[in-house]
Amino acid sequence: MSYNEVRDSVRDSLELQYMIAKESKNIEGVFSILQKLMRYRLIDFSDERVSKAALKRFEKKVSAQADAYDYRHSDYRYMIADNLIGKDPAYVPIKVHSEPHWIKRRELQYVGDQMCEAKDVMFRGVRLNMDSVAQKALQSMAEIYEKSEHKKLDTDKYQWKDGEYHVWAIRRDSAYAWNTDYLGYYVTWFNDAETVNVELVVDTEGMAEGYIDIIRQTNNIIADIEDAYKEAGVKTVNIKCLTSFEKIGKKQRDNKEILLSYEEKMKALQDEADMEAIKNEAYNRRMTVEQVMVERAEKERLEAEAERKADTKE
Repeated sequence: MSYNEVRDSVRDSLELQYMIAKESKNIEGVFSILQKLMRYRLIDFSDERVSKAALKRFEKKVSAQADAYDYRHSDYRYMIADNLIGKDPAYVPIKVHSEPHWIKRRELQYVGDQMCEAKDVMFRGVRLNMDSVAQKALQSMAEIYEKSEHKKLDTDKYQWKDGEYHVWAIRRDSAYAWNTDYLGYYVTWFNDAETVNVELVVDTEGMAEGYIDIIRQTNNIIADIEDAYKEAGVKTVNIKCLTSFEKIGKKQRDNKEILLSYEEKMKALQDEADMEAIKNEAYNRRMTVEQVMVERAEKERLEAEAERKADTKE
């Protein structure tokens, strides 16, 4: 059964329940059914039963507070319908870990290397319920994907307006300061109440700029999304990351810039200084770098041999 067929079936069932509740003068039942019809966008905005005047009449008879899906709410026309098949988590808590890394510190005429300690920042997977916000997020998702994979992402397949698909953003918690507000986006849809599908796009470039281990963090995001859905009662969570995070993350790890310990960084700096000295010597003596390196190696060999002979005499 297609999602549109599910919508038609649910609409018919709710309309029948509405008639029965109205005939039995069950005011609370009537309002409850109208709320569902509005939440799932199964009733047209022009229907007199959900006009502001008609809904306002319920306020004297039942507890009839207007939520964001209610047609009395100022933003109701822009709300995306809730999903009829499965239940989403309220949000997905995601801990983002920035690795220890090195930066250049400049103070007056002095420049030096400084280590920044590891840092944890909280992000959240949040469902985007306003149509304009969801549309903008899909555009950002497509841009990140195209920049990473060098091909276009077909976002037209995500039929989000009727609630079949929902768009989510991985957004920084406002309590934390960080260099980026978003680490990616994902789209969800249900096969049935116990099976959800997720297509994820992560901003690997933003992760690299924040000294975040791309492979580890993306796997953590996938695990966090899966855990949140299972806590919400969904048994099977099919998650596909559309960005090649393992390939990109391997290049990041091979670079090793964010993974150097203090001792490793000091050795790397010494190696750089030694190489610079070799280049300067080669230039001054009109030699090649290779000739200077061979000469130095031979000198070190002779010095080591002399030390061994001295130790033997003692």
